[in-house]
Amino acid sequence: KRQRRESTSSHKVLKEMKDGHVDEGKSFKALCSCVVRAANEEAEEEIQCLEELLREGANPNYNEHSLIEVTAGSPLYLAIKLNVPRAVELLLQRGASLITKYDNKSSLQLAFELGNEECIDIIQEHIAHLEER
Repeated sequence: KRQRRESTSSHKVLKEMKDGHVDEGKSFKALCSCVVRAANEEAEEEIQCLEELLREGANPNYNEHSLIEVTAGSPLYLAIKLNVPRAVELLLQRGASLITKYDNKSSLQLAFELGNEECIDIIQEHIAHLEER
């Protein structure tokens, strides 16, 4: 029941964003919530919510230290930590930083430390694409 309420909260933030009310902190937390839930049960629904939040302008690099402490990292950091490759891909496509640090590690460092092969492959493809530009 708690999970459904949290999902509703992310969807509520999405609706607020679509109505033109953008609160960066709330949308950042909603991104993080979608990633956490995508790692658990409602993967497809949460990935869709994540994608819509990003499309509506949610900032995956919002950098308020106290909020990042509450969420235990950026959305990208969480997606790598929880091994949610589709979320990693979406977040990178929308400009998520690989070098922002949490707990003295960047998302890039965390991916290699954990050995999440699919996430590492996505990151390497992303870097290669950036280098082509």
